[in-house]
Amino acid sequence: MRKNLIRRRILKQIQTHIKYVNHMAPFPIIDTYYIDLLRTKLDMDNINYDNEPVLCCSNCKSLYIIEENGLSHCVKCRTSGVELETFICIDDYLSEYGDIWNIKNKKDEQETGSN
Repeated sequence: MRKNLIRRRILKQIQTHIKYVNHMAPFPIIDTYYIDLLRTKLDMDNINYDNEPVLCCSNCKSLYIIEENGLSHCVKCRTSGVELETFICIDDYLSEYGDIWNIKNKKDEQETGSN
């Protein structure tokens, strides 16, 4: 987590410096496409993927699903046209099937009081 904060701070400093250099020059010295890539990267760091919906295979409960030509394929059990289970977030998935993968859910640990 700390590593991400440091990286984010450095990227913001680079972006600020590049904007300053381009503003002071008679024409943009540093490519504006590069500035847009930095802005996109900084915006993507704000996304909390833990709150995104999760789809898993109904057979093996794997999250490794590929959609191709309108059909869902599970890579783990190699099932084509598999039915998918939908969860609101990764925490709900881990509450249900975390024991299969030996993964403890953060919410479950907090509720039981263990660290």
